Amino acid sequence: MELTIRAATAADAAAITAVLQAAFAQHPHSQNQEYRLVEALRAQGGLSVALCAWQGEQLCGLVCASPVQLPMSAEGWYCIAPLAVLPALQGQGIGQQLMQAVLHKLQAMGAAGCVLVGEPGYYQRFGFSADPALTSAGIPPEYVLSRAFGSQQAQGEIIYHPAFAVLES
Repeated sequence: MELTIRAATAADAAAITAVLQAAFAQHPHSQNQEYRLVEALRAQGGLSVALCAWQGEQLCGLVCASPVQLPMSAEGWYCIAPLAVLPALQGQGIGQQLMQAVLHKLQAMGAAGCVLVGEPGYYQRFGFSADPALTSAGIPPEYVLSRAFGSQQAQGEIIYHPAFAVLES
């Protein structure tokens, strides 16, 4: 079935929550709170990009990006989180298409680059890499990844959008 990727709307909220809860239910590094993060980002105006993947009438995936501050880098950096695909549909390229779409959207917005916390083996294919000059509190450095769209590299400790506080509660 053909995959359609489009901007998320308020009408998608319940389906987005369901996808996030399903996608992270068995994830070993999640407390399954990603749906709360997206709700908080939406409520606080922090969703710079939210893209949904649809197969017919079924929402099957989501990727979001929110602004971050990097004290030692230029403005215009974003965090990609979360990236989620329904478990039954993982491994079919949906996550890859969502990543390519969000990277394209961020570049079109004039972003300096993006950061994320994730598996290096997966995200390297999208141009992400770890750099000891980039940190995120409490996260092993090999999982703190960045991709610059220009010459300015990400440096310093990532200061996430205030909505990320829901992950700590």
